[in-house]
Amino acid sequence: METRNTSFWFSPAGIMVALLLVVVVVLVGFLAYAPIARAWWIGRLTHDNQKMADEARERIRAMGDHAAGALCELLDSADRQKRREAALLLGELEYYDITLPFWIERLTSGNAEYAADAQDYLAGMGEKAITDIRLLLESSELRRRFAAYAVCIKMDRRDLAPMTLRMDYALDGAGFPRGSVAFWGLVDGEKYGDLVVVAATELANSAMNVPEDKGESYIEAARKAGFDALMRGQVIFFHNAGDIETFREIIPPPAAEPADEAGRAVWRRVKETVLSTGESKISKDRFTDVLAFIRKGCGVNVVVDPAAVDGRPVTIDVDLVTGDVFLDMLTLHRGLAWRIMGPAVVIFDPPGKKDRFTVSKGEFKNYPKIVKKPDAGAKHSFEFESASFQEALDKVESTADLTILPMPDVDLTKKVNLKIDNVSLRHALDYLVKVAAGYYWFVSDGAIVVSREKPPSEKIVSGRDFSASAGKFPEIAGHLVSRTVTGDFDGQDLTNVAKSLQERTGIHVFLHPDFHMEPPAVSVRVNERPLKDVLNNISLYVGCSWDVRYGGIFMASASELERIPKSIPIPVDLPGRIEAKLNGKISLNLDDTPLAEVVRRLAKDENVPIRIGKGAKRTGQENAIISCNLADLELRYALEAILLPVGLSWKLEKGEIVIVPQ
Repeated sequence: METRNTSFWFSPAGIMVALLLVVVVVLVGFLAYAPIARAWWIGRLTHDNQKMADEARERIRAMGDHAAGALCELLDSADRQKRREAALLLGELEYYDITLPFWIERLTSGNAEYAADAQDYLAGMGEKAITDIRLLLESSELRRRFAAYAVCIKMDRRDLAPMTLRMDYALDGAGFPRGSVAFWGLVDGEKYGDLVVVAATELANSAMNVPEDKGESYIEAARKAGFDALMRGQVIFFHNAGDIETFREIIPPPAAEPADEAGRAVWRRVKETVLSTGESKISKDRFTDVLAFIRKGCGVNVVVDPAAVDGRPVTIDVDLVTGDVFLDMLTLHRGLAWRIMGPAVVIFDPPGKKDRFTVSKGEFKNYPKIVKKPDAGAKHSFEFESASFQEALDKVESTADLTILPMPDVDLTKKVNLKIDNVSLRHALDYLVKVAAGYYWFVSDGAIVVSREKPPSEKIVSGRDFSASAGKFPEIAGHLVSRTVTGDFDGQDLTNVAKSLQERTGIHVFLHPDFHMEPPAVSVRVNERPLKDVLNNISLYVGCSWDVRYGGIFMASASELERIPKSIPIPVDLPGRIEAKLNGKISLNLDDTPLAEVVRRLAKDENVPIRIGKGAKRTGQENAIISCNLADLELRYALEAILLPVGLSWKLEKGEIVIVPQ
């Protein structure tokens, strides 16, 4: 019998072949087993035993890409829980390109179960789904926008959606019946956060007597939708902030009935007039167009704070409401307020401005055109559309024969819009200056002063009382009242203005040396005004003061005017020759002239025995610069005007006038 040779399998080559066969068998077995294993673990994803379900998730995560195909197939499962688990695991495995279109389609399919699964999946994707969610939020179909916003809520990214969509979604969820919402809009987010106003048709058309249960039912519905809500007048406010008490404080208060007769007449017209758009909606491209609608409908003046006007169009889906309800709805949704101010409705941006939107008070007895009773006197009508504030002031000034003095801090290039009919001069100034331009006005020495700052009181702001110091110069005191000035000092420096006043009135006008070094600009226009009023107006404009001294008018800052002596005492034992010289009149035109030169000219040209003392030379004051125009002025007053402002004086020494430090 032949014996088979088996030595090959025990040889190295045979052993290698055997090992390869074992590997092949194992691989074939594994490849056959893997699909079975995957199917087994996927089946356990929704096992009732939580421990087994968790283990299945871990096994599938470990399989990674090998499990993706089976998970994608599971997305079509009839079992909602399996679909959900598959969606979540695919999200973890980052198979977004494959699954995102699928879930977007299911999100907007209209099937509630599919939509819920899609929301979970897309929310799980987080930032990776943002781009597609944004596209859905811009869809022309409200259903798709709502679906996308539902995902934003699950992602806690409500900020992705515009406020309009968020409000629509909330109202829909709150169960507001279709057509019941008359109006709503977004309030300035910087001031009030996410604040929205809603007025229901039943509320808006009930003329301020809203049944409490009706208003409360809308508020309750809004609160169920996740908003704080508060009803004020005819308007319901919705707020996202969650702090209803703070919310109550920031809502502008409703307008109140004014106390004055003109205001009450406007109040009655606004409350009793029913505004009709002729259709269910008013849509205007500009806020000012809506104001024209109110002005015409109620027959009242309407004035607007420019801070309250923005570029957003106004759309109000309501009709047949009284004027006050319309104003509530128009203003409150934008964080604005309205009130009656004299014979006009004023719409304004509330913070810090209540005091400015009141009728100016006070007894303007020094200016007969601004009478005590606001409604007395002539009536005026003005219309300005994008006019500069300067143009508007010029028009009022020429029409009413006023002197208007805008202060340097007033922007005269600012554009103003105003239309008022048949109002008193005081009211016209209030509406133009306070409301349309945003400044204050008051009366000071025959001029209407326009300023950025509120005056210290509503009473007359008077200039310097010159009566005490003018007692030494009764002739000048009389000229201050009797001599008038007409002129337009448009941007001229104070030195030129002083020369002009001196030439026109014959009264010396001296300036402090500081004003010669850096003369401030003066923009004052006067017409036949007494000199004292003109001096007060100029002083108010440049921020200085003035006094009667040195035989004329001396202008300086208030502190310097107080510091500088008013005169130089004359020695009692004055020699007759010196006394005659001091009482004699001289004429010198000094323009940036050193004191040493001034003394030389006095000694040579006027034959005055005068010199500069050692003390003044030692301090260098002989080089003090002097600027003044002395025309036929007594020498003693001329010396005061020359020396006192630069810290010098004079004394009598050995029959000479010696200039010494003060």
